Amino acid sequence: MSENHPLQDSTILQVDQLTLEFGGLRALEHLSFQVQSQEILALIGPNGAGKTTCFQCITGFLPSKLGEIHLYPPNHQTQRLNGLKPYQIAQLGVARTFQSIRLYEKQSVLENVMMGRQIRTKASMLGVLLRDRLTRAEEQHIREDSFQLLQRLELEQYAQVTADSLPYAAQRRLEIARALATDPFLLLLDEPAAGMNRQETEELNELLVELRKEFQLTLLLIEHDMQLVMKLSDRIIVLDHGRKIAEGSPQAIHQHPDVIRAYLGEQATS
Repeated sequence: MSENHPLQDSTILQVDQLTLEFGGLRALEHLSFQVQSQEILALIGPNGAGKTTCFQCITGFLPSKLGEIHLYPPNHQTQRLNGLKPYQIAQLGVARTFQSIRLYEKQSVLENVMMGRQIRTKASMLGVLLRDRLTRAEEQHIREDSFQLLQRLELEQYAQVTADSLPYAAQRRLEIARALATDPFLLLLDEPAAGMNRQETEELNELLVELRKEFQLTLLLIEHDMQLVMKLSDRIIVLDHGRKIAEGSPQAIHQHPDVIRAYLGEQATS
């Protein structure tokens, strides 16, 4: 662990000196930060600042060879995430959504959520092939749990239609429902409000606050909508060319002169 980042009792994720290069270009440079249990932490910065690259490393979609990423699951042993596959990290309780919506477009809305639940299944391959009693019972349980998630996110009326027929904002909520189906304690959201109008963004803000409380979630999000970031976040980290240039409360970031000039502009002072 970095001496500059002593571990706090409530820390559930520790990123320490994370560095990543693409063809000689550094996408992340000695990035270190912690995520605290049940907080909402936002990563902001311009395009190319390294935000999504950071998400990719945490969730196993990009290799993180330089630096350390440690997860501290509630009531479980510390896990080093470096080198783990995305499905292994998901099994540990880390879920994510994507900047570009990634749904199974021709599958039903209910089936999309059920697919998210598959990482928690206990059925053996033989049981799946033979469709034995235990496998059928587990599938029914998954179906019921998935439908309850659709109800919670007000998507139950779409359960049997294909995902690509949903309104845009509903597709965003479906991604969140599918992520919740993996039973996470840490949820990473990559621009969840992208493409939404102001009313839809306000509804998203209310939903995320409620979900944090109901599911005891910790939220780490990337977002360009500064009104949402300032209203929703407990803490904000600002990145620039893969480096952390500021960290603090929304109030502190709002007043940070370098951040205002470089990233927030008039939005921060309006």
